[in-house]
Amino acid sequence: MNISEILEQAAALATHWTAEAAVGVASSLKPPQSVIDWDAGAGEAWTRVISDCRVVALVSMKLPLVLTTLGQDVRLAVREGVAVIALDSFESSELSCPSIVLADVFGSSARLDMLDPESFSANDLWYATV
Repeated sequence: MNISEILEQAAALATHWTAEAAVGVASSLKPPQSVIDWDAGAGEAWTRVISDCRVVALVSMKLPLVLTTLGQDVRLAVREGVAVIALDSFESSELSCPSIVLADVFGSSARLDMLDPESFSANDLWYATV
């Protein structure tokens, strides 16, 4: 799945996105008995929703963007104008995006340069941009 348009649209709305909004969206995605993992003091760029010891959603702190596994209730995120990318899993390499778009949206970094723009997973994107 090429995510370049989704990322560009989210980046265009980033000026109105706040950490508080991101945590609110993460809370709306949180199944019962799950936790939200985000270290505000460390400057982490993503908050993770973890259920049964596995990540079920990633919410960007910088962009109105959610990556989630299929089956999560994303209605509030969509109502809030958040771009949602629903995936089979966070481990499978089902994403693609030109390197120039990734750099424009997330900034240049050595970790981001290591991504194969033709095929990467949500976990790869998280690691490259966290």
